[in-house]
Amino acid sequence: MSKKSNEEDLAEGYCFICKDGGNLRVCDFRNCLKAYHPDCLDKDPIFLESDECWTCGWHYCCICKRAAAIQCYCCPKSVCGTDSCIKEAVFVQVKKKAKGFCSHCLKLAILIEENKDVDSDGVRSV
Repeated sequence: MSKKSNEEDLAEGYCFICKDGGNLRVCDFRNCLKAYHPDCLDKDPIFLESDECWTCGWHYCCICKRAAAIQCYCCPKSVCGTDSCIKEAVFVQVKKKAKGFCSHCLKLAILIEENKDVDSDGVRSV
């Protein structure tokens, strides 16, 4: 079995953006098992068949595009760790770890913690 096939077998069975299953592309970054729908990445369906190496947003800063130092727990957003990028991205680092929350996911986490009945866009359910 090839290394790529083995990684795809171990990869997450749902899209890291929309959390749905289906036809997914696994990130090529070493040991990353995050998977994504082409539509969620604004890519054409042919993206699934591409042999071109592709790295997901979890591995580079969403502001300056340098290597990521802090990754959001819930989505592919990451920052390099410089104060300016953390501030511009409105990113909250958790306990000096390499993980945290982007502003959108932090808002959702707080709503969940407060037991609010909202969807993933923060819209209150009826």
